Amino acid sequence: MELLERLEKTLEGLIERFTDGVFRTPVQPVEIGKRLIREMDSHRTVAPSSTFVPNLFVIVVGADTFAKFSMLCPPLLSEFETLLKQHVADQGYKTVGPIAVRLQEDESLKAHEVKITPVSMKTPPPMDAVLDAELAKQGTVLDPHPGGDQAKTVIAGTGRADAPTEKMEEAAGTGDTTTELLTLAPSIEVVEGNEAGQTIRLRNGLRIGRGTKNDVPLSDNAVSRDHLEFVLEGDAWVVRDLGSANKTKVNDVVVESAPLTPGDEILIGRTKLVVRGA
Repeated sequence: MELLERLEKTLEGLIERFTDGVFRTPVQPVEIGKRLIREMDSHRTVAPSSTFVPNLFVIVVGADTFAKFSMLCPPLLSEFETLLKQHVADQGYKTVGPIAVRLQEDESLKAHEVKITPVSMKTPPPMDAVLDAELAKQGTVLDPHPGGDQAKTVIAGTGRADAPTEKMEEAAGTGDTTTELLTLAPSIEVVEGNEAGQTIRLRNGLRIGRGTKNDVPLSDNAVSRDHLEFVLEGDAWVVRDLGSANKTKVNDVVVESAPLTPGDEILIGRTKLVVRGA
């Protein structure tokens, strides 16, 4: 990836400048750069007209690694931010606030361990802030382990989790961080297939298929061009097959239409989706 190649060259210059070329740590900065991109992609939220991603990423490392990385800061964090800004531009993503990367120490972590916590926050804390306190006051962090039952997307400043994507669009456009957010739609998580790790917030009429015009296009050749859609019928979310060649299964049963509850498994082609609670 061209972005990562540029990052690697820049980091080599930083290491030469600040450490006389000697920088020994089990965790290499370029590997963290790769993880930052993966975390951003894994926590994208599909809205009606945009795809939102977190804008604040907190890198948590052990004491020894923190001390070594601190030698390269703040230029190191600035380079990570540049990397993510370019990735946002390349992918056409939107965020609710400016891109920011922060470094945090956790003495309980071993030298090779790294945790990255993504957050959606209108105004990221300054680099020298006590991050735990800041995040607790300004918003809720996302689950740093995509795929877990507790993965959440939030707009900081509200203290409310699982924000509807329409409200994310509103907050991003108006700068309003006090908008009351309501828990509405559940999410669909891709747990098996080429897009495993992606989480999609449901909205009425959302379509999934192999075709690029779908709200969520999949690269699974066993998925039909227009495979299924999700609709809201009263208070219930329903999945509808759109005449697909390989059919749609809900909990191993072929269906044309079926109401959904948290925990239900949807199989289309070789891609498995799981319904996550609102």
